Amino acid sequence: MTATDSLPAKQPAWLGGFDEHVRWGLNSTTDTAYWLQQYTAIHPLRRQAQLRVALALFSRDGQPRVHCLHDERRLVGANLLRWRERGDWATTEHSWPSGSFLSERDGLQRARFFGTDGQALTTSSSVLQVPKRSILRSPLGALKAQAHTRDGHWQITPPSKTGASPLILDGRAEGGQWQCHSRLAAMGSAQLQCVNFDGQTKASVVAMGQWLAPALGRRAPLTIAQAQVSVGGRDYCFDRWMPNATTDAPEFADYRWMATLVNDDFRLHIHADGGNPRITPWLALEDERNRWLARTLRVTPFASLRLRIYPRGSEQAYIDLRSEQCLLQTVLP
Repeated sequence: MTATDSLPAKQPAWLGGFDEHVRWGLNSTTDTAYWLQQYTAIHPLRRQAQLRVALALFSRDGQPRVHCLHDERRLVGANLLRWRERGDWATTEHSWPSGSFLSERDGLQRARFFGTDGQALTTSSSVLQVPKRSILRSPLGALKAQAHTRDGHWQITPPSKTGASPLILDGRAEGGQWQCHSRLAAMGSAQLQCVNFDGQTKASVVAMGQWLAPALGRRAPLTIAQAQVSVGGRDYCFDRWMPNATTDAPEFADYRWMATLVNDDFRLHIHADGGNPRITPWLALEDERNRWLARTLRVTPFASLRLRIYPRGSEQAYIDLRSEQCLLQTVLP
């Protein structure tokens, strides 16, 4: 493991918050993808944290399918202190009361999960790369993201009584990973990452939007919106922390996110669309990082994405990127 791979735990203390690690990948040949989320969450003034893991497999080959297993346990006392001081998402050794476990050392990951929805098995190794890391910072925390490719086997087997067939991903899966930590779980958020664009081999994007107060029809400007677009070795950074005329969210919905961000030189238009959930495989999972608000986490690695960058004052797009392999993750009440 190199210093670039290290992802030290950022579990907030006392004031509460969460520390999330997401890893995902997609095999274009078989049209299957995986998504693995781990997070720790702690509520204000409490001395115990919740450790949660969720693994989902997606397929849009033929009938769209999604299988998911998740498990959780509490981190208390010495275990919580040890994780805060020496924990690292790139080097983990976790087990759950159900018998589920996840282990990762030197890029090799092994995991087995058990639940009412079946069981899962995964063994994968990191394909050696030294990708550039993008960092989005805000007053609440930060998001660190990079491209990530793994080679391995992922399988989820539903209970035999359901009659559903196993969902399997074999071989190389190209995608990314991120670590997002914050002192507050916002009321609503959207995150996206894309590393494969049509006709462009050296392009990637990571973006995040959050709103902290109720919005009428979910059409109010986002309180925090950030993005970093990398094209041909150049980075375009957009960062706005407060609602204003240069940060707009014309639509912030369960399966879609549109936003406009502006910096000193350029204007960025984001249009991420997950399509109809009856056609595009979407995961829906209860999210418990906000203690006072019931929220649903929705995920798809098959969202369509269009990014357009305009010079300030111009209506002619300077950069126009398209992809059908974007990871879109939304959390809404």
